[in-house]
Amino acid sequence: SLHYWSYPGSLTTPPLSESVTWVVFENPMSVSSEQVAAFREIQASDGSCVCQNFRPTQDLNGRVVKASFKHGHECGHGHSH
Repeated sequence: SLHYWSYPGSLTTPPLSESVTWVVFENPMSVSSEQVAAFREIQASDGSCVCQNFRPTQDLNGRVVKASFKHGHECGHGHSH
């Protein structure tokens, strides 16, 4: 099963809107070289490169991080740790 954590957050680029649910998987997921190449071809609506679209880690500011599993148990749903 895929264990993950999720939390509400914001876009990484302006306007930094709080409109995203971030999901972090316990284990990395593999992608093919073809998928990476296709991803690198993505452009913004104005035709510019979609790159450097990250920012430093932000404080939680009261956000709750939820886990899809209980620590030390089989996968559950919606447990906060």
